[in-house]
Amino acid sequence: MKIKVYLNDWFYNMGIVGFMRILKDSENLRKITVKENYIEFDSGILKDFGKYYFDYFMKRYDVPKDRLKRYQVQKAYIKKKSDYRDGIKYLKKTVMDVANKFKKDESGKDLKLISNEISKVKSEDKFEILDEQYKKFEEVLSREEISEKLKLNKVRSILSDQYFGQASFLQKTAASKRLNEQREIAEKDYIIPVYEMGKLMDFYKADNLDEAKKCIEEYLNLDKGFKDKNLEKFYRGVSKKITKTGNIDSIKEGLDSSKLYDCSLCNKFKSLGDDFEEKIFVPLGISNSNAKNLYWDFNNKFPICNVCKLILFCTPAGATDLFKSYMDGDYKDKTYFGFVNMDTDIHKLYKQNENFYNRKDEDSPYKEIILSMVQELGIESKWELENILFVEFDVNGKNCKLNYFNIPEFIAKFFTYKGKELNSIKDEKFKSEIVDLILKNVDIKFSIDRKLRIDIKSGYSAFDCYIACKSRYYLNKYRKGENEMNSKTLFFIYKNGKDINKYFTEHNSENKIVGIAYRMLNSVRTGNKNEFMDAVLRTYMTAQKEVPVIFSKIFSKENSEFESVAQTFVSGLISKETFKKSEEANKNE
Repeated sequence: MKIKVYLNDWFYNMGIVGFMRILKDSENLRKITVKENYIEFDSGILKDFGKYYFDYFMKRYDVPKDRLKRYQVQKAYIKKKSDYRDGIKYLKKTVMDVANKFKKDESGKDLKLISNEISKVKSEDKFEILDEQYKKFEEVLSREEISEKLKLNKVRSILSDQYFGQASFLQKTAASKRLNEQREIAEKDYIIPVYEMGKLMDFYKADNLDEAKKCIEEYLNLDKGFKDKNLEKFYRGVSKKITKTGNIDSIKEGLDSSKLYDCSLCNKFKSLGDDFEEKIFVPLGISNSNAKNLYWDFNNKFPICNVCKLILFCTPAGATDLFKSYMDGDYKDKTYFGFVNMDTDIHKLYKQNENFYNRKDEDSPYKEIILSMVQELGIESKWELENILFVEFDVNGKNCKLNYFNIPEFIAKFFTYKGKELNSIKDEKFKSEIVDLILKNVDIKFSIDRKLRIDIKSGYSAFDCYIACKSRYYLNKYRKGENEMNSKTLFFIYKNGKDINKYFTEHNSENKIVGIAYRMLNSVRTGNKNEFMDAVLRTYMTAQKEVPVIFSKIFSKENSEFESVAQTFVSGLISKETFKKSEEANKNE
């Protein structure tokens, strides 16, 4: 049976992208037809889709490879820093984290021995032990049962926590089963119903009653553990009608029954009994039976067909894992799953999400994908950018953090014409934070303030903050509909701040800079222009310099750049006079 799946909402599109990724990984993408707003495929390609599905995720979440890489990084750290106490501690933890999962197995004992050998390394002359134990660690992790369990546990953890809850093969009772057993459960619940119905409809269209009866009988004769209860119920009903009438049209009559609802997502296929609820897609699904008050007239039915259920089963493959290192909290708090939804054709949707996925390990994947689109499409990309919807989600128990953000015209203009300047920011975490906030249309002045205070304590140059201030200036101009802008004034302010720093440094009064900078930042935080100007006047009087006229504009009521100008001055004030090429480029803008 030919199946067409059309573009829909973002989560459905994520399933389409995931479906295509799985087929591409198995070298079967050529078997589907990709049109502008839909994909088309024969249900026959689903025969081995369960294998493709699990192969894909076992490759994507290769835990043994990750553990070996972590071992090598920690070993290199020990060698470079000669930090044997903490270094060996974390190296042992890498090994024991795996060993604790196999306490009763021979492999667990082997890993414990590896950990004990690592403990003997207390000086450089014993360093070769780490290389020897790495080879043993690698051998243990390559054992089929170890490799399979580590990968499968990771896959189960992500799919259960973030996407489907404890549905199907993700139930706790199935956790100890081997890969092939869990795959059979998933195939029974998500894949075989579509594959079997496809076969039946092919026989119906060919008017082949004998093969249709045979198809139904073969499925009904399967062991209970291999049958989907909804499909089984439907087949039994159709089988009775065929036996009674001897007419193949009983199949179509069964599908047209008033007892079956149209799918709420595609409105094309019939639901055989499934509803769109948590087990279908956790971030958006709810427990329908426990939430009747959320539905009109307490009708809590949200029927979904097996085709759509299969597509949503592929959503984890369509998402991109994101790690926001700049955020506070532990590892899980910083982990999100993202998707780029576009009002465009499937080819572009797939391509941009591939681009997004390939950049997931970069500190600012959003910026990179946007700048990539700008470079590829030029000025036309402004329209593309305005029609992008970025989605992030993270499910933690019953709580789901779901962030949507699209790109308003003024932000699209910023990234199109000025976005490349963000590359001048050297602190990758700060750059990621700035891009994140810009995309969410959140004022970046608070992040600049926080970064300036960090730079004051550390004594680092605040050139990154100057770039951020200039970006804020551009954003505010575009927000007001202005296209003509000149940031030379900001560079002039930045240079004046550096000149003051130079004066205090040359007169052995460098210690005064910290107090002045904090006083100025506090006035900016409270929006007190008078207090800021008082600090500026006192500083210039001390340095016996004339106050630049530009500062008087800060008092102008119509001027909304007080924070940008003030923070720019502080950026220069706490930066030493070391003129660099990047600063020269900004000067000549």
